[in-house]
Amino acid sequence: QAHNGNLRIIDIGTGSGCIAISLKSAFPHASVHALDISNDALHIAKQNANRHSLSIEWIQADMLDWDIIFQTDQLFNVVVSNPPYITEQERSDMHPNVLIHEPHLALFVEGSAPLLFYEHIAAFAWKHLRAGGNLYFEINRQYGADVCDLLQKKGFSNVQLHQDMHGADRIVQAQKRDSF
Repeated sequence: QAHNGNLRIIDIGTGSGCIAISLKSAFPHASVHALDISNDALHIAKQNANRHSLSIEWIQADMLDWDIIFQTDQLFNVVVSNPPYITEQERSDMHPNVLIHEPHLALFVEGSAPLLFYEHIAAFAWKHLRAGGNLYFEINRQYGADVCDLLQKKGFSNVQLHQDMHGADRIVQAQKRDSF
């Protein structure tokens, strides 16, 4: 699909755009969309994409209000997200450079609901992924099993938990079933 231009990808919570930019570089004929709540982040993401002469559709919106933005007929083959997933209780475990250079909004999930963004993005993916489409999350290593369970309960299949190079749970992959 990547070669005929039918591949549609959305990066939810794009931040500086590195995931969207990497995907557009890997799949140049794909239609890549990138959403973030922060206009400042999108400004940086656009500059980064321009450095690589890449065309990406940038969307300023709150990922918790996605249903206002997208029509039900807008379907994607791939949904990716590295949402905020750090709780305030974990702040003391963070490297000072991360706290200094990364926006609070990009790192921390509000309150005591570490799965908040995963729940909303999974609902978006269920509604806007094509049958057989894939969802990829970067996760807080403490919640890998919980995110997998959440996706299975929402009806996703082929739910897999992948580790990073340090052996920590880091990526959850799931597929929207073709049919029940």
